[in-house]
Amino acid sequence: LAASGNYSLSYTPNNVSIGQRSLTVTTMGAVTKVYDGNTGVAVLPAPTFGNVVNGDDVNLALGAGSGSYDTRHAGNGKTVSYSALMLGGSAAGNYSLSSSTASGSGSITSLASITWTGAGGDGNWSNPSNWGGILVDGGNVLNVNLAGNSVTYDAANGSTSLNALSNVGGLSMAGGTLGVGGALSTPTYVQTGGLLDGTGSLTVTQSFSKSGGTLGMAGLLSITQNSGNLVFSNAAALTLGAVSTVSGDIDITATGGITTTVPVAANGGVLKLTALSPINVGSGGLSATGNMTLSAMTPNPSSIIQLDGALAAGGSVILEAYAGIIQNANISGQNIDLTTTTGNIAVAGTALSSVPTGGSINYSVLAGTITSIPANFAGATPTLIQLGGSGAVGGGAAVDENTGTVVNEINSAVTRTDDALGDTPTDSPPPGAEDSSGQIRLVSTSQTTGGEEGTFGGSEDKPAAGEENDGKKADDSKDERRAASKKSAQCNT
Repeated sequence: LAASGNYSLSYTPNNVSIGQRSLTVTTMGAVTKVYDGNTGVAVLPAPTFGNVVNGDDVNLALGAGSGSYDTRHAGNGKTVSYSALMLGGSAAGNYSLSSSTASGSGSITSLASITWTGAGGDGNWSNPSNWGGILVDGGNVLNVNLAGNSVTYDAANGSTSLNALSNVGGLSMAGGTLGVGGALSTPTYVQTGGLLDGTGSLTVTQSFSKSGGTLGMAGLLSITQNSGNLVFSNAAALTLGAVSTVSGDIDITATGGITTTVPVAANGGVLKLTALSPINVGSGGLSATGNMTLSAMTPNPSSIIQLDGALAAGGSVILEAYAGIIQNANISGQNIDLTTTTGNIAVAGTALSSVPTGGSINYSVLAGTITSIPANFAGATPTLIQLGGSGAVGGGAAVDENTGTVVNEINSAVTRTDDALGDTPTDSPPPGAEDSSGQIRLVSTSQTTGGEEGTFGGSEDKPAAGEENDGKKADDSKDERRAASKKSAQCNT
């Protein structure tokens, strides 16, 4: 320059400092692991930093920092929190972290299977020591192998959902909820509380005891009771598979309906099923050495008993339903009693109710009709009674359709005799007495004479020689009964 000769330049050395560039962890890479019973992240993922100069080698220091899932349970889209983070890499000295904490996302997949070790020694499902240090609950484990041990599912374990529970040496439900997706089989089952739930079936091969809790298995409940009675109640509907006692009673109550499929047998005892909804007996039927009682008496239109399988008892058979009984199969017992409150009793043409000599058959409806044919009964003349209803005698008196018949004459024929109908003409049945198929439909009609309608009985044969006097006495007796019935009907009108 033109004036450069007028100046001289000198330099005094001095220290120059360059500050560290502040970095922020903008995201942490997603992490995943298989359920191990804890929330820890084994290996920290690679972070994404904001404000890094291109090309600089900056990362997280190995061995520094930690991560933790929001919960230990299996699931996706879980929040993962990181702390005590430190920078690493060759250019780490040029930077500083604005915060040693960060957050990210992750997932924990369910453990495929686990086997019981029983190291805890207490037999409780909720003790992690019994599983090698891992608590089995929620949906964290898919398949459990009990290795032939008896285990108690206790309330402390909360809720558990499994795909399968196998190799069960015995299962006790004391509390909580255990859901099993597949079939469950155990030699012994004891339930004092909790809920055993699932889409599969429960099979108990030796001993069943239930004093509390609920069975919610959607599949079949099959029980073999090797000793003693099988008595329990359930706060849900039940579908019974093969249920039997070796020598004892069966007494089952359900707040929902009860459905049977294959045979249910009370060997050496009585059988009682009580439901607050329908009772549907499948083709396998029911049997008992002693008495048998089916009861569906909750005031509900669905409280119906339907028999599609035979009932066989060594003692009496009693069926009582609020809304009706549909008998499509045979019933046999010492005595047979069917009663409905608001519905009808309908007997299929192929169904037979039979008792031995000296037994009785009684069908009773408080409002409704009884539909049957002669071939439905054997061993005793049925007593068919309708109480109430618009056509009942006296507007509420009993219509005893057995009056004037002879025991056991129902076996081969059903007739409407002059004695049974009183002064009513007998040249044609009352309206509604027969349908198009020829089945006799026992209904209340406006006929109230004598209080005897639709009598079941054998045909009246002519008396043999020397029996006229006995016949006259029988006629006099029938006249007296007819007069008494008329008087009773008049009193009730």
